[in-house]
Amino acid sequence: MLMICKGERPSLGQLDRSRVEGLGEIVNLMVKCWDHNPQNRPSFHDCLPVTEKVFELHKPGMKDALHQVMTSVGTVPTAGVRSEIIMLMISKGERPSLGQLDRSRVEGLGEIVNLMVKCWDHFPKSGPPSTDCLPVTEKVFELHKPGIKDAVHQVMTSLGTGGAVPTAGVKYPEKPPKPGYGGVGGVGGVGGVWPGVVGGVGPGG
Repeated sequence: MLMICKGERPSLGQLDRSRVEGLGEIVNLMVKCWDHNPQNRPSFHDCLPVTEKVFELHKPGMKDALHQVMTSVGTVPTAGVRSEIIMLMISKGERPSLGQLDRSRVEGLGEIVNLMVKCWDHFPKSGPPSTDCLPVTEKVFELHKPGIKDAVHQVMTSLGTGGAVPTAGVKYPEKPPKPGYGGVGGVGGVGGVWPGVVGGVGPGG
């Protein structure tokens, strides 16, 4: 992040954009978002059609990916249930059962589950503010930080780079710079993932 703020950009020459459907469009969007002139960077309104299109392309495979992740931590609370049904039930106040989830199997999982339960409080105003969420997520991030590089390597390998990460070999500061240098640097943030769902992560729920 520090290098990006200083105007440096990773090399994308070895990235095979044709290997994964939609990857080329995402890379093009990323390049636009990293324009050296903040005024030339696209707005969120401009980014949305691209991200939505790529999301729809890979939507069928997301459930399988989620299944693999949850299987690795012990169970899949919503296995066999369509995502639309899950969102509908959450918005109606229902919550998935976490009784079979082995919180001790993965370090820090218990704290993340506890945070999720608080964020899904039936009363939105009872949900924790982002300032309360940050210490928990930062702690779990630090616990698993050593394995992140391997995970990135696996993702880049699946994208056809042979495991070559564009930013490999770059040393990052322990504490990233504060945001606010202008322009769109990416899509996402702290907040409810599903519009209209009760108790998303964020200030006041």
